[in-house]
Amino acid sequence: MGRWSLIDTVNVISVFFLSFFSLFLFSHKRGKPSSNRILAFFLLAMALSTLNFPLSHERRLVAYFLPIFLFMNSFDFLLGPLLYLYVKSVAYRDFAWERNQALHAMPFFIYLLFFIINLLVVPSSFQDIMLYRKSFFRSFGMDFFTILISGQLLAYVGASFLVLRSYRARIKSSFSSLEKINLSWLYSIIGGCGLIWLISAVNNMQAIGMRGGRHSLVLSVTNMFITFGIANVIIFKGLKQPEIFSGIEEKPKYEKSPLTDEEADRLLDLLKNHLETKKPHLVPGLSISGLARQMAVPARNLSQVINSRMGQNFVDFINSYRIEEAKRLLSGSGACEKTILEIAYDSGFNSKSVFNKAFKKHAGIPPVEFRRKAGKE
Repeated sequence: MGRWSLIDTVNVISVFFLSFFSLFLFSHKRGKPSSNRILAFFLLAMALSTLNFPLSHERRLVAYFLPIFLFMNSFDFLLGPLLYLYVKSVAYRDFAWERNQALHAMPFFIYLLFFIINLLVVPSSFQDIMLYRKSFFRSFGMDFFTILISGQLLAYVGASFLVLRSYRARIKSSFSSLEKINLSWLYSIIGGCGLIWLISAVNNMQAIGMRGGRHSLVLSVTNMFITFGIANVIIFKGLKQPEIFSGIEEKPKYEKSPLTDEEADRLLDLLKNHLETKKPHLVPGLSISGLARQMAVPARNLSQVINSRMGQNFVDFINSYRIEEAKRLLSGSGACEKTILEIAYDSGFNSKSVFNKAFKKHAGIPPVEFRRKAGKE
C-alpha cells in the first residue's frame, strides 16, 4: 500500500464536500433547476477527479480496479463542458438543452472507447498488471490524453469568461445599479478552476518529461487548497445571488414585439412624465422591472422604448436623469454645504466612484469641477 499523507486526507475531505453539495443540488428546489443540475454534475465530476489523486497512490488497489480508476479519470473531460454550460445556464433565462450540446461530451466518449479497447488485453496477474499499467499509460496514449485534457479545460475556461463578458454587457439594459449585480463569485469559480487546471497542466507536463513520472508536491498541495476553496465558494456564495439567477433572454431583442410605433411614442411620453413627476430614479437600485411595475406596463415594452427611441440602455438612461438632478444640487444655493458623496446619494447613486464615473460620462467633467465652475457664474 502507498503512504497516506495529509494531502490525501484533505483531498478526501474536499471530495466529501463536493459530493455532498452535489447531492444537495440534485434535490434543491429553489433557484433555476437546469443550473442546479448542471452545477451538481460539475461538482460530482470534480469530486471523482479529485479522488483520483489519493487513490493513485494505492498501487495494488489501482491495479485490481484499473477499469474503475480509468473510468473515474475520464470525468476530467466533462469538467470544462459542464463549467461552460453552467455559466450559460445562469446567464441566459431561455437556456435549454439542445442535441448539438452533446458534442461537448465527444472527448469523454472517445477517451472511454480508447481505453476500453486497450483494457481488453490487460493481463491477469498482479505483477503483469503493474508492468502493463506502466507501459499502458506511457505508450498507449496517456501522455496524449493528458495534454488533450489540459488544452480542453483551459479552452473552456476562456469560453466561459467570454460568456460572462457578454452577459455583463447585456444586463446593463436591465439594472440601474450594476454594482449590485455582483458576478465576482462566478468569475472566482472560473478563475479558480482555470488556475487549478493550469497548475495541473504544468504538473502533468513535468511528470511526462521525467522518467519517474513524479508530480511536484508543491503544485499538488496548491491545487488541493484551491479545490477546497472552490467547493466552498460555489455553495456559500453561488446559491445566494439574487436577481442574476433569473438570467436574460438569449434570443434577439424585440424580434416579435407587438408594440407599434404609436404605442412606443405614447409609452415614451408616459415614461418621461413619470420620471419628472415621481422621480423614481432618485431611489438607488432601481431596476427596469421595478419601474415597469410602478407604471403598470410590461418591462419588455419599457426596455424596447428606451433602447430604440432613446438609443440608450437602461443604466445610461436612468443615470442621465440622476446626473441632471446632481447638476441642480451642485449649482444650487446650498451646494457648498453638501459633500460630493451626499449629493451622489441624493441623486440616486449608492457609490461615489460610480457617481463620479457617470457624471464625467454625461457632463464631460468631474462633479467637483462642475461645482467650482457653477460657483463662479
